[in-house]
Amino acid sequence: MPPPSEAGPSSARAGKRKERTPPDDDTRPRKKANKTPPKPPEQQRKQARRDETRLTKKSGLTASEKSLQPAVNLHTQIMWGIYTSTDVPKPPSPAQVAAFQRRFATADQWDEFVSTQTYDDADTTAAISALRTSIQTRRRTPIINNILCVKEHHLTTIFSGIFSAGLLEWRPDVIGGTPDSLYNRAHELVAIRTFQVVATAMAYRRLSPDLTRVKDVPLLTRLFRHYIYSVVKPKILKESLMAGSVVAHAQRTDSYKRRSALGKARTKKVLGDGWTERVCALTSESFCNSDDEYDPADGFYIIKPKPVRSANATAWVRIVDQDRDVVAKSNGRVVERTRKIVADDQPSSITAHLPRRVPLDWFDPTEFNKLPAELRARYRESGIALPAAHHWVAGRVPDKFKIMNDATFMRIYGAEVMTWYQLPSDEEVEQMRENGTLNDDEAEAEDDQEDDEDGPGSGEDMDQSDG
Repeated sequence: MPPPSEAGPSSARAGKRKERTPPDDDTRPRKKANKTPPKPPEQQRKQARRDETRLTKKSGLTASEKSLQPAVNLHTQIMWGIYTSTDVPKPPSPAQVAAFQRRFATADQWDEFVSTQTYDDADTTAAISALRTSIQTRRRTPIINNILCVKEHHLTTIFSGIFSAGLLEWRPDVIGGTPDSLYNRAHELVAIRTFQVVATAMAYRRLSPDLTRVKDVPLLTRLFRHYIYSVVKPKILKESLMAGSVVAHAQRTDSYKRRSALGKARTKKVLGDGWTERVCALTSESFCNSDDEYDPADGFYIIKPKPVRSANATAWVRIVDQDRDVVAKSNGRVVERTRKIVADDQPSSITAHLPRRVPLDWFDPTEFNKLPAELRARYRESGIALPAAHHWVAGRVPDKFKIMNDATFMRIYGAEVMTWYQLPSDEEVEQMRENGTLNDDEAEAEDDQEDDEDGPGSGEDMDQSDG
């Protein structure tokens, strides 16, 4: 093999390519270099601080170390008064922070105070009483269930630690202060020290933390900062920009999970009954299925109307749900949450997306024909899934349609249903493409992005469950 300096043509090609100079009469548009301007220094510092506190699956923590996170979360929730996943603690007032700073100018002053300070039992008793009152008036949540398992003397240790540190309440300044400010560091040390005591005393055994790691202060610091600054702080910021946004986001996420699970269960049943992929497409996409909202008065989930869905498609999913319930009961399984229809109820305020990969007859013809031509053009190749209602028998689609191939179905039955829908002509579609208003690839990409935004997330973060 020749040395690198004597290598053949393949080695020359591996070197730097000679830049091509386009001719003077070349009018083709030049491709712009993809240069992203550097972020301002302050923005870079903020990003660095976020990266320091955020723990992901790639953070290198062992299973033993990760086992402490749920207990750390619960400990923080008790101190901060977070009882549901949508609770957003209020930041401290400027007066609170200023009073602490006047009282303790240095960390040494604070340490000396903590080492000699005693607390008032009445304050601790009042704090525990306030906690009990708050959770008694709330609907049970996983956080509240976990708090109820913490014994009284463990709560006493937690709140007495807060008051002994010269704090009127545990309320870190996650918006105006840095994690290493004296005010926030005092909160962090109180959290770590009280956690070590109560965790060792088995306060959180329900969550199965590895107690051999409880004395690891650097680890606990990372876990507390992850929850405080990477989980709770974004909620505080979101709520400060728009009141109610955290609850709205949680509703969208919960709705997505229920709707997605419902679609998967329906599709599994349809496939199990031997129907084709064409029919499965009526339920397989998340947005094909109705949202539901919990009614605490009755304990039911109210099905929100979906006006854009056709009567045939709605009747079809009702039949599928009935059959699913029959199978579940016959096998002795617990039936899913109870969903019911309420007359004159309003359509969902959570999601109004149109499913993308559905048969045309998923849509109500009248509602579909009202859509802009650009949207209607997306479904011109979608086909038909079900025959018209007058071909149904006793309110059901006959089984003969299971074995009918798509071409035969469309020729004999689908063509009739197609006449109900006003699709743009080939000439209109071509004109849309020329005008740049119709791009099938972009439509698919936008739809996938909507699914991602509405869904539960990328899964890159370490478990951020609320306990």
